[in-house]
Amino acid sequence: MHESKMVNRNCRLLATWESVAKHLIDGALQHAEQCLQKNYLRWMKLLGHANWNWDVGAEFRISI
Repeated sequence: MHESKMVNRNCRLLATWESVAKHLIDGALQHAEQCLQKNYLRWMKLLGHANWNWDVGAEFRISI
């Protein structure tokens, strides 16, 4: 009887640690995903800005 209580307690502890680990991993993945999205958006803005400048320059040269 005593041994099975110990096993149950260990299982509960393990389950708790598993859920904590899962929570931390999920949080880390979510954070990484958000960072990637922010970086992606920043690069798209930079590229869009560069393309816009290039287009304006090309039009300007053509009009001269």
